[in-house]
Amino acid sequence: MRGTLLEWKHNAWHARLFEIDENVLVRTLTYYDVHNKAQGHIVLTGMDAWIRVQESEKQPHSFVLKTKQTCVWLAATSDAMMWKWIDFLVLHHCASLDELDRKSLIARESMFSMSEASESLVEHRESTLDRNQVRRIASQNDLYQIGIEIEHQMIENIGMTKLALPTDTALSQCHVFVSDHWQNVSKIVLLIGNSNSRIPPGIWSRHECNSLGIERGSMLPYISNAIDNGYGVMVLDMGTHFNTFINGSTPVKVPVVKGSSTPEEHIHFVWTQLLPSTRAHDIVAIAYGLGGVSLNDFLLSYPKAIADDAPYVLKSIAFLQSFHNGAEGSMGRFLRTRSMKWDCHPSIPFNQPMATPVPFKYQNQNEESVDSWCLSVGPDEDNLFSNVMENVFDFLDFCIDVDDQLNICTDRWISLNCT
Repeated sequence: MRGTLLEWKHNAWHARLFEIDENVLVRTLTYYDVHNKAQGHIVLTGMDAWIRVQESEKQPHSFVLKTKQTCVWLAATSDAMMWKWIDFLVLHHCASLDELDRKSLIARESMFSMSEASESLVEHRESTLDRNQVRRIASQNDLYQIGIEIEHQMIENIGMTKLALPTDTALSQCHVFVSDHWQNVSKIVLLIGNSNSRIPPGIWSRHECNSLGIERGSMLPYISNAIDNGYGVMVLDMGTHFNTFINGSTPVKVPVVKGSSTPEEHIHFVWTQLLPSTRAHDIVAIAYGLGGVSLNDFLLSYPKAIADDAPYVLKSIAFLQSFHNGAEGSMGRFLRTRSMKWDCHPSIPFNQPMATPVPFKYQNQNEESVDSWCLSVGPDEDNLFSNVMENVFDFLDFCIDVDDQLNICTDRWISLNCT
């Protein structure tokens, strides 16, 4: 098994690529940094390893893995992805759950407050519920009202349509917002927010929405800019992987939205089920935070999305404060030549490289891990999205329009815009 997790170390979260081979006798969890350089390993076999899921208030989707020799705190991009790792480790006898079994853990973490009472949610599969007896309960977190306002503006002011996934008739749903005429344009931009279950579609930053207003922290300016430049727009729902219902008088949780049980699976559903219905042949993406990790993991599992001979292909990605790792082979080549990162830096001037990536060697593309350029947006994190928007779309347009036999779009764009 292989995938990205965050590790808590030195009072901060760090993205790591974790890998474990279930086919070897001694199970060892190896981890790599963002440059795909091995950082260490954790021997699990014979180490009495155990796992303890952490309260969501500390860090969503996180768990502690402890052995005789070490203890690490890890976080995934979703509850489903966290349990995928835990299930794998337990199933392959690498570790055991501490104190509580999975069922009681889920019940404990699924506390739901209704009026004056708090009750533990009972988890149900969709097929076990009578549709005539249930009604959906909207989330009541601190971003709920902001999400409602952004949804209203996307639909009423911009003219977007709200699509239910997997279908209009499914009981448990998530939603993708699409612009007018999205099926008839030649290019589409995917807007991928943070993979956090508390964040509704259309929001980049919870902090900026709360402190600076939705025009600064939401995707609304990006949507308008994209439409003005001839793009079709798809706003993905990276945070809805279950729905809560009232079954008679009892609150219950339907844990899986079919086709979108994880952020990576949601991207896969959009790519394989929605994009084929369009006329677009050029797809670009803007991904923020852990959304960049999810997009990166999707591409690693579905390389057809960046294949030159595909009917529609991902032309480029703009990563905003993403924690994803570099890669080898065709994925590494894509990251190095067709993607760009933007991040804050206290001293490097705006739009200047934070580091020079490994020179791209076309003939050696399969032999080493490479990553994209990373440009500074300066120290002002509060204005990240507004400051980089013009450059982001300029880069995406360049990657669509440029005639580059070696596909090294990033180097050419850097030479034209960052000197």
